[in-house]
Amino acid sequence: MKIFNHLLNIIFSKRNLKITISITAVLFSFICNAQVAKPITPATIEKLPTVYSMAEFRKSPQYAKRKTAYDKVSTWPKMTKKTYANNHFLKVTYTNQATVNSNPPITPTKSGPEKKISSGGFDCTTTNVVYTANSDNFLNNPYAEASAHIYPGAVFTFDNLTNGSWKEQQGARNSITIGTSNTNIKSGFHTYTQVNSPDVNHVNDAIATLKRGFNGCANEDTYYQVTEVDNEAVYNLAIGAGASGYGLDVSNQFNTGNQSNHVHLTIDATKTLFTMSTSIPDNGYFKDPNIEATPYLTVIGEVSYGIRILANADFQFTSQEEADHFKASYSGFGFSANLAVDYGNSSKNVTTTINANIIGGPGGTLVATSLADLKKQITQIMGAANCNNVQPIKYQSTTMAGDVLNTSSETDQIPVRTCIPADGGSPEIENIIISFNQGGDGKELATQFLTRVYSGISTLPQGEPMFVYDSKVSGTKRFENNSNGQFIVLTPNKNYKGKFDLSTFMKSGGGTIYMDLYIPQPWDIWQITGATLTFNIKHTGANPSGTGAPQPIQFLFQGANQLNLEVHDNNRTNHYTTFSFGANFKAFQ
Repeated sequence: MKIFNHLLNIIFSKRNLKITISITAVLFSFICNAQVAKPITPATIEKLPTVYSMAEFRKSPQYAKRKTAYDKVSTWPKMTKKTYANNHFLKVTYTNQATVNSNPPITPTKSGPEKKISSGGFDCTTTNVVYTANSDNFLNNPYAEASAHIYPGAVFTFDNLTNGSWKEQQGARNSITIGTSNTNIKSGFHTYTQVNSPDVNHVNDAIATLKRGFNGCANEDTYYQVTEVDNEAVYNLAIGAGASGYGLDVSNQFNTGNQSNHVHLTIDATKTLFTMSTSIPDNGYFKDPNIEATPYLTVIGEVSYGIRILANADFQFTSQEEADHFKASYSGFGFSANLAVDYGNSSKNVTTTINANIIGGPGGTLVATSLADLKKQITQIMGAANCNNVQPIKYQSTTMAGDVLNTSSETDQIPVRTCIPADGGSPEIENIIISFNQGGDGKELATQFLTRVYSGISTLPQGEPMFVYDSKVSGTKRFENNSNGQFIVLTPNKNYKGKFDLSTFMKSGGGTIYMDLYIPQPWDIWQITGATLTFNIKHTGANPSGTGAPQPIQFLFQGANQLNLEVHDNNRTNHYTTFSFGANFKAFQ
């Protein structure tokens, strides 16, 4: 205490007044700074970059110069092939050509003739199918060692990007700038920052700096995909594993026990909140031009942060026919754009097992006993996403020239079997509803039209249709309206002599929708970008609840495939169109 008092006397003595004032000022400044955080500004930038993202770079004069130089070093496309224990394979082609869909739909395409057989009270069809998907994004699969290497500015050789080793290219780097897509920024903060040593630690520090300036995060994109899977090739295609390592080992899921009475669904749900991106520095990525010119180098140009839930549902039935009928009632084969769960309780003779992996979010585990329960928990987890609990869930890779590295994935031919109850047990159809998505030029109210549904597939069907709709008969009310948009109801044709059941379409190979405009007023163009066909099943003594309807069939007519019906006075050249669905009740490819 004596020593302390002595120090105070020295500090506040008249002789040491100047020192006292200086010390007091420093202490006051320290206390104020400790209480009020200053806005974080970008680090000192040696030279401001010309552009801040790869998309901007491809519009700049530097792009053409780099493309000329680096396309000589690396020749695209390149292809990898992964063969699985069941001899199915997945072939992935990497190309720097035209940009494709960021959320790749999985497309099943019929390959070869169908084989039909009846047994156990079911009519079954086996179809060879090739699954394909195209994407300009790589999905981050749920294993920790991958996430540590996914950041904007990371550089790999093509082999080390695709073989799952995640071995980054070594060499002294030039500084890069990291920018964010989130424009909801606090006052005094910035949407970009400089990274002078762009390794994983310094880039993550820069990202944390940017996130401290966030004033909340908006939902950039939410995406669902439900895929029927019966082997490893389709599974890895569904989760994007062919493009970015091979993820989880699921070989036992498809190769043990009696798989004929199992149905496997993979549910992939993603929600993106923001994206971090970088661009090519004016003086290149590496200080050594020899390293810069290494053949087949690729760069992670942008990373999207959010939540990804990847779940697998295994339905075990008492017979193969029940399992195949369940597939037909769901989707036949292939994919669905949303998590439809109403059919999940359609059979009492089923055991459901669901497991899930979660990237990002509030933490915890997901334990579901049904698809309805799974959907509820996914919704809750997605709703809890915020700026701080998200993780890298997908990324875009580019060539050294700056071109986006796209992927085209394809399986081998895979036999898919679907079944419906045989005659006498096949669900009868009450009516068919068709909902329309119209383009920029919709149908005028006064223009009337005819719609028919025929059994079988034909570009110009003949004979009596099974179901019909005629706007002239409906009077002035051309469409019904609900939350899904405009729709029409087709009813059974009294002149049709066959059965109005699902097996009729299956036996004839599918169905054809015929549409015809007439009575122009005096001229009309009807643009259609999509349609959804829904079967309503009749409630009968054998089927009192009206179950067994296939999943609604979705037709997409976008871009060059848009439907354009036109009538003009007596010119009826483009007045009709047709589109079809297969015996599996999927849009015909």
